[in-house]
Amino acid sequence: MVKHVSFWPTTYTDRYGQETTTLESDGTSLYMVLRGTLFEGSSFTSLCPKNEEDIPTLGSTFPLSRFGELHACVFACELPLSLMVRGATEPGKLLVHFEVFDETRFLPRQAAWDMWLELHVGDNTFRSSHGFFDFEERLNEIQAHLPKDTYLQACIHCAFSDYSPAGHGEFGDLWCFRSNKQGYRNVTSKWDLFRLMSQAQPEAVQETYLCPEFEKRKPGTGYRG
Repeated sequence: MVKHVSFWPTTYTDRYGQETTTLESDGTSLYMVLRGTLFEGSSFTSLCPKNEEDIPTLGSTFPLSRFGELHACVFACELPLSLMVRGATEPGKLLVHFEVFDETRFLPRQAAWDMWLELHVGDNTFRSSHGFFDFEERLNEIQAHLPKDTYLQACIHCAFSDYSPAGHGEFGDLWCFRSNKQGYRNVTSKWDLFRLMSQAQPEAVQETYLCPEFEKRKPGTGYRG
């Protein structure tokens, strides 16, 4: 399936300064050109130089972890989103504030990041809380604040998406089962989900992505409910 690419205006800040750039998303990966260097990754915490051979020479230009990822930095992004409002589709805007802490803070039981989300729909604003949470929790928190006749049209609320029972990352770690819809409809436990996965590896998608096969999720669907 051809993926829709979206572009997120982004302000990036680290100890070397502040840059205005764009995060490019294809629904699975993120791409960003920063100070002439192309970074890519599946999440905000995994953005690395695309050319790994450049990593040893970039230490004086970027705060890179020992594995080459950007850390000790802040992303402020603006994501376009679609919402269903009283039976009609309306555009929305999701502001993402994501701070990746210095890896020296990545100690047991300590947070590795801080994030909050802010959804703008028409003249209304819905804001999540701050903290060491993932996009699933923060988007569900915002959804809980929306009127009953309003919901996000995005993978996080799709009838064919689920997370691994073994755990998942903060962003972009959602499984898509649109290629086996009936098989996923029959899932009621984590063992069902593992069996389904053994038949065909599902595709990883971002919580904020939207494809033409979106269907609104019903309570109690799949493993995550």
